Amino acid sequence: MTVMKKVFTCVLMALILLGCAKKKDAMLAAYEKELAKLETVLDNESEDEAEMESAIADITAELLALAEKSEQVALRLFEDKVTYFLSLDQKARLFASVTMDSLEAHGLGKAYVRYLGEQNTQDGKPMIDIVCATPKGDSLHLADIVAAHDFVLLDFWASWCRPCRELMPELKEIYAAHKGKRLEIVSISIDKDLEAWKAMIEKLDLPWLHGAAQLAREGTEPADVYGINYIPTLFLIGHDGTIIAREPELKDVEEKLTSDN
Repeated sequence: MTVMKKVFTCVLMALILLGCAKKKDAMLAAYEKELAKLETVLDNESEDEAEMESAIADITAELLALAEKSEQVALRLFEDKVTYFLSLDQKARLFASVTMDSLEAHGLGKAYVRYLGEQNTQDGKPMIDIVCATPKGDSLHLADIVAAHDFVLLDFWASWCRPCRELMPELKEIYAAHKGKRLEIVSISIDKDLEAWKAMIEKLDLPWLHGAAQLAREGTEPADVYGINYIPTLFLIGHDGTIIAREPELKDVEEKLTSDN
């Protein structure tokens, strides 16, 4: 199963169940009809990935069109985590159709912070430094690590995240082939249970650098400033601090590390 399909599966688990008791107007009823289609697509594990992506694109376009006509629908897109499937341009349209007061009133203010973070961490943008604690309590400074290596692979993950754990053997292969000045991997966990985080690092025998987002020592939470909407999310960063790729495929990371050698 590809990383994209794993993400789709995780998002499916997070979608809010339909059938809320409040009265539905025509726009909201139309929204829930489209959302049901999205759930069906995500639940079809046998579906071809290209067909799945095409179907999701069509459905989310319909959902966005409804959101632009109804703030209630727009808020549901946030609440039901449909924003995971929207491009940055689509998210800009969505935010234009809802007020910040409404977002705050529904406990969704952080969504805008992460949207800004996503904007600021696209390909070609300068990396944002992360300062947080390691499992041993030392300070991890991402900027210092980037300055000391040709490439840094930044990995946002959590001990409870199955797709994250399933990605680790491939990361270990890349690390074994290129570790040293050529490459460092920095995994930033969003775990709330720090003991579970430390135990999983040991269990999976992850030999690279680790920090906990919960133990960030400066500024905004790392997952917010990097606009993390789901995990795992990877970034390939160059020696000069430029984000080479947001969410690169590992085969492309391997090619980059090999071809630029």
